[in-house]
Formats: sequence, C-alpha cells, structure tokens
Amino acid sequence: MFSTVSPEGRIHSVPVWYEFEGGSFRVLTGRRSVKHRNLQHNPRASMCIDDGRFGYVSAEGAVQIEDRVTRDERLALHTRYRGPRDAAAVVSLGGHEAMVRIVLRPDHWITSW
Repeated sequence: MFSTVSPEGRIHSVPVWYEFEGGSFRVLTGRRSVKHRNLQHNPRASMCIDDGRFGYVSAEGAVQIEDRVTRDERLALHTRYRGPRDAAAVVSLGGHEAMVRIVLRPDHWITSW
C-alpha cells in the first residue's frame, strides 16, 4: 500500500507494484495520477507491505520524482507481477512516456517480523 497526503490533508492509499533496490522503493505512475499530484504538493509518502502471514514492513520518507521512465524499466516491473508474456504484450502498447518514477527513500521503518 502506497500512501500520500492531498493538499487538503486527506490520506490517499492505494496498492502499487514496486521494486526495492539500494534501500529505496521505486513505483511507476502516470503523470496525472493522484499520487503524483499529491507528491508535488507534499513530497513524502509511506509504503506498507504485508507478507500474508501477519508480518509487515512499513516505511516512510521523502520522495524524489524522476521524469523519465524507460520501456525496459516498465517491462521489468510488469514482468515481476504479470510474467514475461503478459508483460511484453502490455508494454508493447506504449505508455511509459506518460509516466514518472517515484523513488521513496525511507527514513523511518516499522516491522513486525
């Protein structure tokens, strides 16, 4: 679950596909998404991941929005969640040009493991 805060102070929490690399979470989203708009107002977010067995990790911190998403990066993320065949079919339709990369660098962690 990825959470941001709107300019009006409302919490916006949505499930997302992510990668974790080098101590940071990476999430791809559309330039017009609520997440992206909220982060332009308040560049902090949280991520909560449930392991399905009563364990979880929650992380919060500052985000950096990176303007360029490559086809290969999108393909790797889709492959992780959909498998290679379905990922290739979806990514071949394009769309990564209208996306941004959100990089969450946690400064606070909570775990139940």
